[in-house]
Amino acid sequence: MTAVHARRHGVADLLTRTAARFPGKVAIVEGELRQSFAELDDTVSRAAGALAARGIGKGDRVVLLARNSHGFVVAYFALARLGAVSVPVNFMLTAPEVGYVLEHSGARAVLAG
Repeated sequence: MTAVHARRHGVADLLTRTAARFPGKVAIVEGELRQSFAELDDTVSRAAGALAARGIGKGDRVVLLARNSHGFVVAYFALARLGAVSVPVNFMLTAPEVGYVLEHSGARAVLAG
């Protein structure tokens, strides 16, 4: 697989490609929230734009401190689209453990929710 081929078929494109194939299919169910692949793709695009406007870009490490949730999925794919690196952190870690990750990960930002 060439680097160009790999780039077109990586995590950053996965949601967009899936939304193109199955736009109306349900992608996320969280409580009362039901979001199709097309809607999720749009939400991720807007989140990526907001993160880029705040200076997050390619190669930046960003800690994701959240439960398994719609917000986590949106943040993960938004960061991938920007070429940023997600640093997922278990929300059940203690404050000192989270502090260790923050100190040693080189994270430029934290997204918590």
